Amino acid sequence: MTAALTLPQFVAVAFLPITPVLPHSDRDNNNKNSNGTNGKQLSTTEKARKGNARQDEKGDTASAAAVDFFFKLFCLALLLTALQKDLPRLAREVLYAFGLYLFIAIIMDCVGFISVLLLNLQVAPHFDRPFLSASLTDYWSRRWNLNTGYTMRFLIYDPICERRLIKKVGSEEEEEEEENIFPISRRRRAVAVCISFLVSGIFHEFFIIYLRGRISGYWLTFFTVQGPLLVFESTGRRWMKLRGVAVPRVLSIPLTLGILFTLGDLLFFPSVRNNGIAEQVVQNLYGMLVPGSIASKVE
Repeated sequence: MTAALTLPQFVAVAFLPITPVLPHSDRDNNNKNSNGTNGKQLSTTEKARKGNARQDEKGDTASAAAVDFFFKLFCLALLLTALQKDLPRLAREVLYAFGLYLFIAIIMDCVGFISVLLLNLQVAPHFDRPFLSASLTDYWSRRWNLNTGYTMRFLIYDPICERRLIKKVGSEEEEEEEENIFPISRRRRAVAVCISFLVSGIFHEFFIIYLRGRISGYWLTFFTVQGPLLVFESTGRRWMKLRGVAVPRVLSIPLTLGILFTLGDLLFFPSVRNNGIAEQVVQNLYGMLVPGSIASKVE
């Protein structure tokens, strides 16, 4: 049995971008196999909900969350300072990418800090060192913006795989039993992945329309192409596994980051680079976080 949330905790989970971690009693019952039921690999978000993620291993206490928050804030300030220099486009985009990660992580850490401090609610991490991603699947499903990924899986991916409008909520044993009775084909999983990224692209495009006042198509394309790429990657990984070929992480990590940065340069950053949105955000944050930055600009 899963421990019931208090009313304030339930409201926080319902309306805030957080994923609760199961308490220790539920963790022991649900975590008999650390890699998942019958050896199935769990995503970082699923591990976090069972108390296996890095953030839970360090206790996710208010003090630990505060230290992590201020460290990221310091790193963001250093990054913003570096962006004041005249850097090549690709170098700026690399810093933009790390800045986006730090900015979102700081906001989410604030929410997590409040949840721990005021509600005594353990929350799963939103990121898990995305710069160490060894594949596109690793990046999107286990390392980047995990709460959003979990939401997309629950609302889009799982219902398509299960042939339902709404995902059926049940125990792991019930889900495994149903999957054994009605196995999900690779084709259906591939369709579910592609549609999930298409929906994500549509939502991101609405956001850029709000910022720019017109559609660009860049963000829609950036997220939509991720689906076929993940399907292709999965097919290639199975082909290599059958032939006993394994790519070492020392190669797979730079290859993955190279693909992401290339796609970012072509499809993600133009929407916020060409019209000055990125620089405006950088300067606003720089003025807020770096002492004396506003005064130096006035002088």
